[in-house]
Amino acid sequence: MQARPGSTDPRCPPVCRPGSTDPRCLKPSTPRPTTPFTCRPGSTDPRCPPVCRPSSTDPRCPRPTTPRPTTPFTCRPGSTDPRCPRPTTPFTCRPGSTDSRCPPVCRPGSTDPRCPRPTTPRPTTPFTCRPGSTDPRCPPVCTPGSRDPRCPSPTTPRPTTPFTCRPGSTDPRCAPVCTPGSTDPRCPRPTTPRPTTPFTCRPGSTDPRCPAVCRPGSTDPRCPRPTTPRPITPLTCRPGSTDPRCPRPTTPFTLY
Repeated sequence: MQARPGSTDPRCPPVCRPGSTDPRCLKPSTPRPTTPFTCRPGSTDPRCPPVCRPSSTDPRCPRPTTPRPTTPFTCRPGSTDPRCPRPTTPFTCRPGSTDSRCPPVCRPGSTDPRCPRPTTPRPTTPFTCRPGSTDPRCPPVCTPGSRDPRCPSPTTPRPTTPFTCRPGSTDPRCAPVCTPGSTDPRCPRPTTPRPTTPFTCRPGSTDPRCPAVCRPGSTDPRCPRPTTPRPITPLTCRPGSTDPRCPRPTTPFTLY
């Protein structure tokens, strides 16, 4: 394929020149004429500041408020308006009234619940203690064979046998008899002395009970170790040395 000048085939690159009709080329834009904006009196354009005057119709201006007429309030007889005081009726206590504001009048046959109720005494029967009674109001009669739990029960004495200490007894009530060969654990045990062997210091012994024998070549740790003297190197001062043991050169002082 060969591209021809002015071809609009999409396979050919557009050639954009003044007066070109290729739709792929940018169209020149015609600038619109600009007219200067002017605010006119009474304009409601948001670009103009509002001019608020009496009878102005600009919605941005505040509306004047019309005060409501106030009518004086008057309370009439029988009015239920909460602003009116309610009439007060004097309270009177009537006979037989159970109102809490009235004091109770308590008489025989009164139905006022605040009055105390009369109590009916119960008939009392005289109490009599009968023989063998276990009533706590009656004293116990303790006779042989009585079953009253308040009476003490008879105790049967146990037969007592006299105690006698026998030879070799280990009873704690008996004193120990400690003789040779006694098995009473309260007797002291004899101690067997251990045989003692005389101690002898041998040459070269490091036992702390023996004195240390320090000789050349001794391995006893209690002997002092010989110290090897370090060799002493003679000091030589060289020109320019900064060793503090060397004398520093002095500069002659000249008086002008």
